Amino acid sequence: MHPTGKNAVALQAMPWSRKGRLIMISVCVLMVGVFIAVNNFSQNRAVEIEYGNALLAEHRIGTVRAAGLSTERLTQNTAPSAYLPKPFHDFGRLNPDHIAKITFTLSNLGDSPLIIHNAYTTCTCARAEISTQSITPGKAALITVQLVPDQTHFSSGVIRRGVLIETNDPLQPWIEIWVQARLDPARGGNQGGLEK
Repeated sequence: MHPTGKNAVALQAMPWSRKGRLIMISVCVLMVGVFIAVNNFSQNRAVEIEYGNALLAEHRIGTVRAAGLSTERLTQNTAPSAYLPKPFHDFGRLNPDHIAKITFTLSNLGDSPLIIHNAYTTCTCARAEISTQSITPGKAALITVQLVPDQTHFSSGVIRRGVLIETNDPLQPWIEIWVQARLDPARGGNQGGLEK
């Protein structure tokens, strides 16, 4: 159905010029290109993993200390920048006799080394091993988290446990990783990512 009367005149009075359409199309193409570039950088970027003085994160009540931040570091453009693309993993259903394991990647997108001062877990049933305590700019560390359900006080239900990582990143001195699972004693057999 075509507009008639006043509506037809109003629509004809607002035609896009050829130059205006080209500008609009160019802006849209540029925005799509930027979106694709950012996604490829953050999700598909191959990063060299560093190994060095490994750090074991365990449950230690009362030993958490505050991250020391210098004002000088905050005013310079040479700070480290921690990037953890996936801070959570759900193992789904698992037998309480199994050990669930997942590896996360922590990258340094900053201009100076990212130092991991300490790491803690929220329960004795969670453990984490970090491949190095110092991540140079443009590189990454692997953080392997294990969930050992038989060391909890639960035999069924959902459990969620965390790993807290203390860094020298002035914008995020604490990084959190969380894993969860639904304990199901009736579930048998070995599942993906699980050890017996």
